[in-house]
Amino acid sequence: MTNILCAIAAFAVLVCTCSQASAAVSLSAGEGIYGMVTRPLSPGQPIDPVTLKLTGSGSVTLSAVDIFDRPVAWKQTVTLAADVPQTVPFSPPSLGFYHLAATVDEKEEAGLDLGIIPPSHPGVRKDSFFCSNSWLKTGEDLRFLQAIGMKVQRTHFQNYPDAAVAENSAHDTWVLPIVGYSLDGHVSEAGKKFKMYGPPDDIDAYIVEWEKILRHYPDITTYEFWNEPWIYGWTWAGTPELYREFQKKWLTMAKRVNPKLRIVAGNSWMFVEDHVEGDPSCWKGLLDGTSHHPYQGCGNPNQRSGENARSLDAGALITRRMGLPYYYLTEGGVEYAKPIGDKDSTKNNIENARNLVTYFVRSALSGAFQGNAQWDIGYGPAWPRSNTTYAVMTHFLEDRPVVAEIWPSHEMIEGAVFASPKFITDEVRALPRASELSARWNVAIPDDRASDTTKVAVVWALTGSSNDKLDTGGELTIANPRGVTAYTMVGQVIPAIKGKLVVPLTANPVYITTDTLSVTELRDRIRSGRIDKITPLNLYALSLTQPADQPQDLSVRVENQLNADVTVTLALQILGVKAQPHTKITIPAGELNEVKLAWPGVAIDPGNRYGINLVARLARSSDVGAFDPVVVSQAISVARFVKRTVPIDGSIDSWQGVTPVTLLKPGTQRMDLTEYYLNPNKPMPATASIPAAADSVHVYTAYDDQNVYVTVDGWGHNCTAGQPWRDGAPFRKGVQNGLDYLSNCGDYVQIAFGFRDRVPGYGRQMGDPWAWKGQFYDTDYLYSAHASTDGPVLVREWGPDTTRRTAYQLEEVPGTGPVPGARIRIVDKMYWISIPRSELALFDPVHMDRFRFSILLNNGAMSWGETAGVFDHWIGAGSFGPSWQGHLPNQTFFGIEK
Repeated sequence: MTNILCAIAAFAVLVCTCSQASAAVSLSAGEGIYGMVTRPLSPGQPIDPVTLKLTGSGSVTLSAVDIFDRPVAWKQTVTLAADVPQTVPFSPPSLGFYHLAATVDEKEEAGLDLGIIPPSHPGVRKDSFFCSNSWLKTGEDLRFLQAIGMKVQRTHFQNYPDAAVAENSAHDTWVLPIVGYSLDGHVSEAGKKFKMYGPPDDIDAYIVEWEKILRHYPDITTYEFWNEPWIYGWTWAGTPELYREFQKKWLTMAKRVNPKLRIVAGNSWMFVEDHVEGDPSCWKGLLDGTSHHPYQGCGNPNQRSGENARSLDAGALITRRMGLPYYYLTEGGVEYAKPIGDKDSTKNNIENARNLVTYFVRSALSGAFQGNAQWDIGYGPAWPRSNTTYAVMTHFLEDRPVVAEIWPSHEMIEGAVFASPKFITDEVRALPRASELSARWNVAIPDDRASDTTKVAVVWALTGSSNDKLDTGGELTIANPRGVTAYTMVGQVIPAIKGKLVVPLTANPVYITTDTLSVTELRDRIRSGRIDKITPLNLYALSLTQPADQPQDLSVRVENQLNADVTVTLALQILGVKAQPHTKITIPAGELNEVKLAWPGVAIDPGNRYGINLVARLARSSDVGAFDPVVVSQAISVARFVKRTVPIDGSIDSWQGVTPVTLLKPGTQRMDLTEYYLNPNKPMPATASIPAAADSVHVYTAYDDQNVYVTVDGWGHNCTAGQPWRDGAPFRKGVQNGLDYLSNCGDYVQIAFGFRDRVPGYGRQMGDPWAWKGQFYDTDYLYSAHASTDGPVLVREWGPDTTRRTAYQLEEVPGTGPVPGARIRIVDKMYWISIPRSELALFDPVHMDRFRFSILLNNGAMSWGETAGVFDHWIGAGSFGPSWQGHLPNQTFFGIEK
């Protein structure tokens, strides 16, 4: 059945008939596979035509557009006789993706998607960076993989598929076998009961059978152990302890068979951290690396949010922390479904085509030894746009590992240089992050490419006012283009004009190649190029830490996205106030600064929401061109812990006189006051208030000498924590050492305290080039409050000296559990929480004026970080649980009443 479906999908690509197409017209190509046609990459040379087959009747006009929807200078008008096919040559102007349309009376009656791609590099590459998760492909599917340069298949491997392995090898494709799924259906009773693929009913017998497989395939020297052993999920109806025992037994056998075997395991950095890393007996001296499936954010139209990048980085960090040399991605990809009209959608879009390339390049920049895009999650028969960009990428990057990062500390402009390892000089090794990029520097290069001198840079940008509004006209100008050639992501040459090379700097990656410059010369030439026509700064205001009627400093975070230092005049417009405080500051390239503006004091608003504009004007210089002012609208609040004792009595009267902060639903907190900037003479309203929605949630905060108090007003408390996980299972869900995280149990509240910039020993630390770009942990104390069958509970998930493991997976995690001395009461959608100061040892109101504090409701239904305007490109897993779900970080500051 699978082969039949693939054949149908393939036919659909080659003969793309629109939903309203006339049955009288059809259009197809006379060569290629799944729409991919191979031609040499020969800049300046004509491309051999592709023969089209056209059938129908009457006058039909053929035209084409490229992947950017730009018309191609090619048009043919053909008069067809009924049922008499005609051939028409299509002469593409260059390599690239083209949509060909057959129109009658200006209506498209049939269409064809073609990728004119460069040839892949011949020969097997057992350690290629380009791998796919798929069932072992053969026939047309295998020839398709060969055409686009997919060199390795990570695949389930049993029943001795000798013929398929031989066929793959003959088509330049190798295998990465998964040691997973119980052989021949021999699943444990628990697996059968809960409809999961494992564990095996007899682990010892399973290992004996796998020993035979290992000995049968001596040429296969890399394996991945098991597949997604989520605890009582998918393939593992068993405890973490049973999994570790199984892994240790299997690895011990495998290393006995062949001590040189390379074995990776884990399937996610979260599983490795939660269940493997802490027990060295199951991996130390046995395991060679970890594996990860970075699906976070893969369905987004772009990768600016950062959750996918931080997920990639988290796996690399844990692998290095364990001292293991290999980090593999063994599933993943991109799969944004672009809406078409009101009903339909497609994944064959430019968003996936570009995201696929940046996903692989980011994987290399994270230090992965091998990347992965799963069949039909990023590429495949029905994805011709992505197939084209993938083929161009493998043509440029196969046998060339990443050797340098161009802008390591910049979050929104990205780039990497790839080259043969023979060009890795001491100068290259001295570049920032060089040691983290070195995973593939020792991979052997085929003899027929020993003379390769080409270095390839890949650059792109995700600048813009938000994750939903990217810049589309950004440019990078290389003043001296001598010795370099630039290409679009589909292989079209970008010519230099009048002695300058201007390449697009957008979400669509660009390749810049050289045969003459060194790695550092290419890096420096690109790195110093002039950047124009982008949003140069990101900025947001922190909350006020004193009552709004008091003069004070308002702190504003300003992040420079340019590759040059900028001098900025930052002004503050307050709704209802004529005065516009301003200041001038110079911000180094790629850095995040905190800027102080004078808050003059305004009339107190009972709703505690004050409308402002932040207006940043950049001074021109020899390095920085003309940019329009950057204007950001926000509704800021007073956020502070007042000094008072609050009885946990369920009465809101206890908070009389205290103004709370207000959490809003996602998407409702954004506001636009730019009309007052664009129209300076327009009268402002007399009040600074920005009304909140009726269903918003209020959060009150206080402290005294003994306790810290938090009350959440307006949130539900329907939570099934403590109930049986499933019928017939002796586990309780949503409780420590139980099964199933709280996000699957209903309503709950997470509160996060941060007193240090970073949690020591976890993630990227301050001063690291990737301090904000990579995975970072900024929450010292994380608590969850919820109802349960045991009554209201307050649970410590993380403390300042605990691990960052996620509990709730049938395993005791030291440092987690109910908070001693805490009090919690839930009454009529109000959470009353009292935490002893002895628990919050880092809270020191005498010696601090502020600290970071944030609240998350129901895993993101409401977030104080989003309401308060935290950068939307900082999504990650280092502030809230569980670790497999990303959220905005704990980067909102509360003041302290003395």
